[in-house]
Amino acid sequence: SDLEPGDGTNVIALWNKATGSNYQTSNRWMYAQKFNSAGTGLWTGTATGTWASGVPVVVFNANSIQSGYFPTMVSDGNGGFVTSWYEIGASRHAYLEHINPDGSRKFGTINTSNVTSSLATVENLPGRIQISSSLAYDRWSGTYYVASEDSSTPTQGNYSIIVQKFDRNGARQWPVGLGPKNGVTVQPINGQQKSFTQCQFSGDGVTVVNMDYRGAFPGAITQAALNADGSENFGVTVQNEAYANGTNKARLTSWLDMSGDTVSAWTDGPSGSGDVYAARMGSGGRIGIGTSRIWGVLSTPDYVAPLQDVNWIVTISQGATTETRMVRTMSTGNWWVDTNLTGTVTVTIDGSHWTKRRVSNHIIGSGTIFSTMINGDADGSGEVDAVDIDQVIADFGDVLFSAGYTLNSDVDGSGEVDAVDIDLVIANFGATDE
Repeated sequence: SDLEPGDGTNVIALWNKATGSNYQTSNRWMYAQKFNSAGTGLWTGTATGTWASGVPVVVFNANSIQSGYFPTMVSDGNGGFVTSWYEIGASRHAYLEHINPDGSRKFGTINTSNVTSSLATVENLPGRIQISSSLAYDRWSGTYYVASEDSSTPTQGNYSIIVQKFDRNGARQWPVGLGPKNGVTVQPINGQQKSFTQCQFSGDGVTVVNMDYRGAFPGAITQAALNADGSENFGVTVQNEAYANGTNKARLTSWLDMSGDTVSAWTDGPSGSGDVYAARMGSGGRIGIGTSRIWGVLSTPDYVAPLQDVNWIVTISQGATTETRMVRTMSTGNWWVDTNLTGTVTVTIDGSHWTKRRVSNHIIGSGTIFSTMINGDADGSGEVDAVDIDQVIADFGDVLFSAGYTLNSDVDGSGEVDAVDIDLVIANFGATDE
């Protein structure tokens, strides 16, 4: 079903396995195994039967996934992976699971006894089911987003797309304080089926891209975005069409560009088998590159890990307009974002365990923004204080590729939470967001 890097030279495989001799007519479950460079299975999981080496992890074994459906996964950067899927049993939920570096489940066993009570579940509204699942995961903040196509039941129709946000513990976050946490609708219920839904970060919020049926085939690529609190960024109240020429589209895929834009690609033609198209989608529903560009260089003098692996949040503010990106730098610390804004803006740069740096009255296109990031805000509160010291001490001894390791306590990026991290927090004690 999918392959992703593990730790070191190891690789993780995810696959579908039938419970009987006929794949089409029997239930289909999800298995995973981590292999070393010699092809030896490293995990001792919960699967039954005879295996050449190791024992696979049973990711899902309740009801069945759809025939011809192949869930994907993303590496967690720590030797484990995150995956999402939907099942075709009675509940028809979409799910999320995080497999730790040692092969254990982060969110607990999903089986026939507790499939409907799993923490990491996109909950159905009455009379609705999920018929797809797409995932975005940020290993720095620990935030997960799952987007899913939603349909009426028992007769499928009246489709929509919902998104749910999960914290690092797998607890549903949206809507907050409004009873059952069913998620936020980004495509309203109508008779137009949606397919190949994609989910990508847009700053600390989420962008959803999908193919939208216009008659017998998908004739449009649409996009919508939500802010971190679940409020609309764009494309919810009024549908945003990224590309709608009425021809048949198929096999939509997407990825997050290092400048924070979502890039999508699909086949397009009279029968869905013509040319391959691609589109860059930016803040506020922008299509293509921006009319202007903001660029800068980050310096992290007390961080030893590769700088280009860090996710940074860049916020551009001008009056009532705010644009937010999740960006990655080059190894030199260089970064850039495209925008349609012009004139004077305020630019804020935030890292998961760094305090925010803010540049006011920056004239777009006028030159490079240089920022020296101050480290040690392990809990992300906006201040390096006693709570950060306590957190690093509590995680003392955790090492990269262990199940308990967290990036935010390893503030120097050495791969181990040690005395150097404690000293660094103490050295920067009292630093605050600008």
